[in-house]
Amino acid sequence: MSIKLKNTNAYMKSYAEKLVGLLRKEMATPQEGRAGYVNPTINDTGRGSQSLGVIDRTKGIFEIVGEDYLLKVDEGNYKKANVQDIAEWIVSKPVNYESTKRSINLQGANPNEGIVQMLARRITNKIQSQGTEPTNFIKRTVQSHLKNLKVIAPVVEDVRENVVDILKAAGFNLEGKTVKFN
Repeated sequence: MSIKLKNTNAYMKSYAEKLVGLLRKEMATPQEGRAGYVNPTINDTGRGSQSLGVIDRTKGIFEIVGEDYLLKVDEGNYKKANVQDIAEWIVSKPVNYESTKRSINLQGANPNEGIVQMLARRITNKIQSQGTEPTNFIKRTVQSHLKNLKVIAPVVEDVRENVVDILKAAGFNLEGKTVKFN
């Protein structure tokens, strides 16, 4: 994941760092539609949240960077899943396994245990065939906090020059559409 902000102004770096903090907070906040989970946040292991940061690539070109899969979690329809990663997610989330014969809380179980591996394979197959639902946590955070950015002339120019890239990075599909400034 990479969102570029081209401004030598320290204000933009500060804003980018604040946006990283807001993204981390959003990931740790219970998400709508996940109320059935014991842990309804999208930040399970913390790997994605910890990967977020601001890098000054070259003289004032700031990038908000993080694990590539975060954009896939935001956009949904992510079809890449690894059985071992899912097994580790199952034992940390926690996930309850229920069958007609028994109910087991798998939190803290061995991720290599038979029942955990069986469930991980089922979940992996379903993700690979149907994809995931979007969380929209990046879009929602950026849109709700964009109003806090006090736009100054250099920023306006950067946005005008890069509006298509910025909107695509935010997940908008702009194929065949024109973006105009009034």
